Amino acid sequence: MKTVLFFVSSTRHSCFGRLDGVLRYGTKRGWHVQVVELAFHKVDVRETLKFWNPDGIIAECGSGAGELNRRAFGMLPVVYFDLDPKRCKGGMAVRLDSEGVGRMAAKELLSLGLDNFAFVPFRLPMRWGKERARAFETDIKAAGKNHFQFKRPYAVSLVEQREALEKWLKDLPKPCGIFASNDYVSEEVVTAAARLKIAIPSQLAIIGVDNDEQICESTNPPLTSIMPDFADGGYLAAQLLGRMMESRSVKSGVHTFGASCVIRRKSTRHIGKSAFAAKTGVVARGLDFIQTD
Repeated sequence: MKTVLFFVSSTRHSCFGRLDGVLRYGTKRGWHVQVVELAFHKVDVRETLKFWNPDGIIAECGSGAGELNRRAFGMLPVVYFDLDPKRCKGGMAVRLDSEGVGRMAAKELLSLGLDNFAFVPFRLPMRWGKERARAFETDIKAAGKNHFQFKRPYAVSLVEQREALEKWLKDLPKPCGIFASNDYVSEEVVTAAARLKIAIPSQLAIIGVDNDEQICESTNPPLTSIMPDFADGGYLAAQLLGRMMESRSVKSGVHTFGASCVIRRKSTRHIGKSAFAAKTGVVARGLDFIQTD
């Protein structure tokens, strides 16, 4: 039986989908997949390898985890999740197709028949956020629509960032379709809109990424979100690792998986351009009822 260590943070929404994909591949091949938790302490890689004597490694490193560098694993075959391509240097990595996510968000919001669209980045400058933003902007402008982007002031505190977001949202042309870089940012936009008494979706239609149900189902209104196929990503990582452990030829570099669908909720209820423009009357009262039921 081959042992594969999966270094992962269970606090990340993607963890369980990725683990499901890894297990789906590994179970067929008789692997023992051992999860090594990253969330609560720095891992002693040397002692972990000594104890488990693994045949291969899958390691999540989207949030840093500098101790999981290629040198720490010696000659073991390793597949990384979310490794920055600039740091890959001939290694094997799997990550979400962020540009595809940006295009999916643009297509979904454009279907609402609006003229104004905007992107809100994550609270830290992330590579995947820039890729999503670039693809989204390209498709919105190609459709001849107005595009805006929140210039997040990264150097200031989160409180000051939220104040800047509120000011930006207040001045934003409306109605507007908002693409938030992930569900955490979607929740941030919903909170800011509520403080400003900006109606959702009649003035702001919001879509996020990850379909984190703890977030998406708890906001008012519930959030529409793009659902990455994390299980497919886990399966791909395990498949690549399996080939490496079997000494089969595998092209190194970054391999991507996609998003499966958009989970539509009330934050982008598809009601058409004329309904978005309505401020009074039966349509507006109906929207208010939908948002608060």
